[in-house]
Amino acid sequence: MHDNRVPVIDIAPFFSGNESSKRIIGRQVDAALRTIGFMTIVGHGVPGALIQRARSAALEFFNGSLAEKMQIARTPEQPSRGYSWVGNRSLAYSLGQHAPPDLQEGFAMGPIDVSDDTYYHGADAARFFAPNLWPKRPAALREVLA
Repeated sequence: MHDNRVPVIDIAPFFSGNESSKRIIGRQVDAALRTIGFMTIVGHGVPGALIQRARSAALEFFNGSLAEKMQIARTPEQPSRGYSWVGNRSLAYSLGQHAPPDLQEGFAMGPIDVSDDTYYHGADAARFFAPNLWPKRPAALREVLA
């Protein structure tokens, strides 16, 4: 029988540089994503105060009006940037299956600082290194995530 609890994975040993530790953590992440699809990561070194600020800003964004959020709606050309509204996506679609859409909304962003190297600006890279879309409100969202 499968255990449906969200696993807690401590990634602190990953930062030691020990290859064996990295492989163990990699296997834990792989198992979590292949089975339940979620995990909680600890040992990352991100200060709790920063996490709380990010959570507060995210809650303020998602509690805002749909009209405001749609100002940064993701587009077919840039599906990995901006706001995804409820019913806009489905995990099944990525697996080539038809299913009802997921009942979740999201905000996606990518790297903040991308170099001028052509690797990051070529046609094949456009979907992965597109400019981020930021909401006007709350201004703290960009500040805390960037």
